[in-house]
Amino acid sequence: MNIKQRITSAYRYIEPNLFIIGLLGSIGFPAYYFIWTYLFPQPYENLLLRLVCTLLFLPFVIKSLMPKWFYRYKEKHFVFSICFSLPFFFCYMMIRNEWSVVWIMSFMAAIFLSIMIIYDWLLILIFTTIAACTAALIGYMTMGHIGAGFHASYLIVFSFSYFTGICFNYRNRIEIESKQLFSQSFSNGIAHEMRNPLGALYASQEVLLELLPDTLTTDPQHNRLISNAEVSKLRDIIKDNISVINNGNNTIDLLLNSIDNQKISSHSFHYTSINDVINNALNVYGYKNKNDRNLVFFQINKDSMFFGNSILLRYVFFNLLKNSFYYKEKTDFKIIISVYSKHNETIISVKDYGKGIPSTAIKNIFTEYYTSGKKNNSGLGLSFCKKVIDAFTGSIECYSTENISTTFIIRLPIITSPTIDKIKYDSMSTKKILFIGNQPQILTDLNHLAYFYNFTLCYEQISSNNIISIDEKNYDCIIIDINLINNSLLKKITRSNRYNLY
Repeated sequence: MNIKQRITSAYRYIEPNLFIIGLLGSIGFPAYYFIWTYLFPQPYENLLLRLVCTLLFLPFVIKSLMPKWFYRYKEKHFVFSICFSLPFFFCYMMIRNEWSVVWIMSFMAAIFLSIMIIYDWLLILIFTTIAACTAALIGYMTMGHIGAGFHASYLIVFSFSYFTGICFNYRNRIEIESKQLFSQSFSNGIAHEMRNPLGALYASQEVLLELLPDTLTTDPQHNRLISNAEVSKLRDIIKDNISVINNGNNTIDLLLNSIDNQKISSHSFHYTSINDVINNALNVYGYKNKNDRNLVFFQINKDSMFFGNSILLRYVFFNLLKNSFYYKEKTDFKIIISVYSKHNETIISVKDYGKGIPSTAIKNIFTEYYTSGKKNNSGLGLSFCKKVIDAFTGSIECYSTENISTTFIIRLPIITSPTIDKIKYDSMSTKKILFIGNQPQILTDLNHLAYFYNFTLCYEQISSNNIISIDEKNYDCIIIDINLINNSLLKKITRSNRYNLY
């Protein structure tokens, strides 16, 4: 960014707090004149200079009342006001007061305030240097010297204050921007996820239009006949649409709830077929045209199960497909997805014959915010994919030959591995299970299991009221002593639209 862009960015960062800053400056500068003149007299004071600082801060307070022409210069006014009223004013007053302890401490406070307000390190360095040099020059012109009371050690203290303040502020800025970029990338991921079900719904509506007659009769009482096959097809389409909508909602909920401090939660992990996940991803992926589906080939010798979340794994395949299709215009482009087992792991290979990745970029592609020049790329897609695979206790690697092909290798442990047992045990500690019954022995056994697996066990005796209120609470599993339930309670359970009865 150039200096103008940096000034604009710094102004937008602090703009919500400008009123408070302006209020403190407008009151503080004249108030401290009376403090340093009458309450704790200092060798030198300058009311005129303080009034100038007050007038510079005043527009921050009455910003809404300022004329329209002022808004063209608001950013320049902001930077000038802060630099004049903080580093320049306090450095000049420190020199005029012959480097007294009070003004050295005041100048230190001004250092930290300027760093907090103008968070850009380059702007702070440039404008503070200009302000301090100007203050020293004017001090020399008015006094004939600036060295009375000065010690070289002060420069070390001031430099340390500036550079440590800038470093901590810069680190805070990077963290804030990282969270913003992560949120933006995550929002883009959700948007991409929603394009797939919307595309499926669009295709379904086209089929519905084909089944309906093209024209209406002039007779409003005329009834058209629809065959049983057409009625069945319409019902199937509607059911599929409802399923697509539900899957979309579940995807959004999972993507939002699976992120906790940018870590994937294992709360929703379960046994899932890799074959089903890949086929589902290939079927619902938002291809830009119908022929793109013919460019993807899937081969699997034997289906394997993995312990994780099917939606998150599908998200990984969506991201890999999106990256591969970016270079689909290359001659003989195609994507081959292969699944095979080796030793104690399942290996998934996603290979595209596209542009390839330069060898210098391979080591960075899973790094957050790293981009290879693609348009509208945040550099978070592959890093999030790595987080997902890491959460499954697997690994993802990339191999590429430039202008030939790129291969992503995903390794997932088999469901009987010790690492999966540990994930399942950790996941159980987040579960909440309800037991409804009157059998003390069953309750005792469940309490033993809860102690061993560390899940939360809730208990209620069988009654009509607690059966009705099941849907009002979040339970991962409900265990019911069905031998003690009469037909009326059984009907209430089966009518519950939240839990399945087994």
